Order: sequence, then C-alpha cells, then structure tokens
Amino acid sequence: MYRYLILVFALLLGAACSSSGTSGSSHPEITGIPMTIKLYDYRSGLVVGLVNDSHSDRIAAYSEERSDAGIKITSDEIVSATIEFVQDKGFEQYAMRGLAPMRSDAYSKCIEVDDPSGVRYFGISRSSSTEERVVMANCYAGLLDVYNRVHGSQSVSNASGAGLFYDQQSQLVNDKNKNRN
Repeated sequence: MYRYLILVFALLLGAACSSSGTSGSSHPEITGIPMTIKLYDYRSGLVVGLVNDSHSDRIAAYSEERSDAGIKITSDEIVSATIEFVQDKGFEQYAMRGLAPMRSDAYSKCIEVDDPSGVRYFGISRSSSTEERVVMANCYAGLLDVYNRVHGSQSVSNASGAGLFYDQQSQLVNDKNKNRN
C-alpha cells in the first residue's frame, strides 16, 4: 500500500514539475534501461501500456501518426515503480516467460512486463483460480490508475471524426453491461 501511495505521489509531483516551467535540470533521470508494461484485455480489444524514456523518444513517438493512442511514454522512475507495484501484488508468482499473445481465445486479460529480468506475462482464463483473479484485478486496477494519470499526446489517424468518441463510449457501455450480467 505504501509503495502505491509513493507511486501516486511521484506521478503528481512529476506532473507538477513538468507543468511549472522549471529548468531542464528538473527532468527525471534517464537510466538507459528500456522497460515496458502492457495490459491486454482480449474481450474489449483494449491494449494500453507504459514505456519509459529510455525505451522511446517522446517527441518522435508522439509526432508519428498511429492508429491508436494506447501506449504512453513516461519517466523511467514511473515505469519502474509501476512494474514494482505489480510485482508486489503477485505478478511474478504466475508470470510465464515470453510475450503475451496479441489475440487470445484462452485468456481474457494479460499483463506483460519487459524489464532487465526479461519479457514475461501473466494471464487469466476461465480456469484461473480465485487467487489468480485477485492478483490480476489488483495489478489491472493499479496499472490503469497509473496509465490514466500519465499524460500522452499521441497523434492518431481518425477518419470518422467525432464518431470515434461515440463508438468508444458505446463499446464501454456495452462492456460494462456484459460484466453486470
């Protein structure tokens, strides 16, 4: 719990420093160790993730037009703390070596981590235990909380105009109603 509070505090502090017009000396340290953490929700098709500054250049990545804005770039410190958070919640206990599947009929959700320990993922399926589901729920909620607090300015190709937002809103409502049933 304390690490989660420290992570949230670091995010808020980072946002305050980045918007205050402070000098370049206040930027977070870049470690040179590329790291990523991704969430795959196969039911909704949602793929979101965080990569660190050592992994990708923000200006180059955000300037390039993409089909979606699911990946955000943030400081090495925030990605590292997020990975540490999911590890504290039990990720490593169930993790398997390798990349999470891009699509899956077997899993409903997967979290994938790529850090100095290698690439590994943890997924849940219909046959997952209650303990595995609790671990995934905790990791999922923490990762999404951090993801939603990180600013991203991705250039996205969008031929449907405002319809994009209405389509996404309808999908979220439909998913929410399915989960209730």
